[in-house]
Amino acid sequence: MEMGGGRGFLCEDIIAWAKKNAPEFYGRLIYCIVEPAPHFFTEQKERLSFEARKKKVSWLSPEIIARDGLYFEGCVLSNELVDAFPVHRVVWDNGTLKEIHVSEEEGRFVDVLEKPSDPCIVSYFADLGITLDEGRNAEINLDALKWLEDVGRCLRRGFILTIDYGCRAEELYDFCRRAGTLRCYFQNQVSDSPYERVGRQDITSHVNFTSLIRKGEELGIRFTGLVPQNRFLIALGLLEEIAAAQQELSEVDGLKLRLSLKHLIEPERGMGEIFKVLIQHKGIEKPELKGLRDLRTI
Repeated sequence: MEMGGGRGFLCEDIIAWAKKNAPEFYGRLIYCIVEPAPHFFTEQKERLSFEARKKKVSWLSPEIIARDGLYFEGCVLSNELVDAFPVHRVVWDNGTLKEIHVSEEEGRFVDVLEKPSDPCIVSYFADLGITLDEGRNAEINLDALKWLEDVGRCLRRGFILTIDYGCRAEELYDFCRRAGTLRCYFQNQVSDSPYERVGRQDITSHVNFTSLIRKGEELGIRFTGLVPQNRFLIALGLLEEIAAAQQELSEVDGLKLRLSLKHLIEPERGMGEIFKVLIQHKGIEKPELKGLRDLRTI
């Protein structure tokens, strides 16, 4: 089950890989997508129409996940989903935690500091053992915890695989991120102002993986591992896949492939260290996964 399938490319690639490399797995595979965005849903239906006709791909509404009655065994997969959830913006002001609310002043949106709107905001940092310094801005993603609760209720046995950018709490709320991690993206422009281009830009914030891990433990969802994306992909055999693929490509196409994959695993400028892979499990005793191997053993 993929939560937030976007344009359907990940589903398409997973099914294509399974069909070619793991026919037995492909024969048993049923791929469900939970997609709340109508425009993505339409594109997915078009892109995946062939597999949908073969009953390999189907769609579920988000409302079904949020209520009791749906139970399954398998893997819940998300890629850049949790970072896009709405967050509460807070700041430590004069020794007190304040929430940043939105008001209107002379025809424009402005920040207004108020008391936290939810009791969970007040206890959030204390539960993590985090103390903010004066003037420190931060984001609190309560929707991520609710999402994990809904998913955990549906999952009887299997894995939850969350791919996103973020870090553990001690790093996320470190002094070096005084301004917080909220970012807005519009075409090729990046800003930290959510009041520009309202409704036309993507707003994201770093994922607090510590809170997901702890919430999971409360729900009986065990921690399997948290690794950078580059380590995960290399452990799965990405370098060997590149070498094999290049033998069938021209020199130019081979170079293009190397450059695109380099972006996935490069620690500094690429996505390799920024993106993390969190794996949690339920109803399985001490799973050992290839993607979590120590690279020194390869």
